[in-house]
Amino acid sequence: MKKIVFYLYIVMLLTLLTQAGNTQAAELSASDLAKIQKAAEQGDADMQYFLGTVYGKGGLGVPQDHTKAMYWYTKAAETGYAMAQCAIGLAYANGNGVPKDIFEATKWWKKAADQGLPAAQLYLGVSYMSGQGVIRDQQKACVLLRAAAEQGSKDAIGLYNETCAK
Repeated sequence: MKKIVFYLYIVMLLTLLTQAGNTQAAELSASDLAKIQKAAEQGDADMQYFLGTVYGKGGLGVPQDHTKAMYWYTKAAETGYAMAQCAIGLAYANGNGVPKDIFEATKWWKKAADQGLPAAQLYLGVSYMSGQGVIRDQQKACVLLRAAAEQGSKDAIGLYNETCAK
């Protein structure tokens, strides 16, 4: 029961962290950060991803550190954690904690898109549409955008309707 309550607490903190303007709304206590770190070190992919997000964005009393974010995202991604794979793709696309490399970004987005993650399908679809990091392929782009749109991605819906639904 304690573990469930702790996970719910983490979900709440992650929600606060990802809401624009609310990154200072709460802080992790040293004790909570130690518990999260311990769970992550023991292989808990949810906590690895959470730490990656906390370090990647900064906030909750934790300073931004892209190198630490990539370390934790990579740990989670190695277990097949699609959101971490997508986050690594974004890090490579933007050069956060790693050298900017769109080819490496699309490799990671493909891993996450293959698992059905709408954000990764959108990013990879845009890559196929523009030919950045992959060979330009309008058909693959539209398949990916449609898949993301069918899962409710508003950006994918707009882009699909604008470029594919003719």
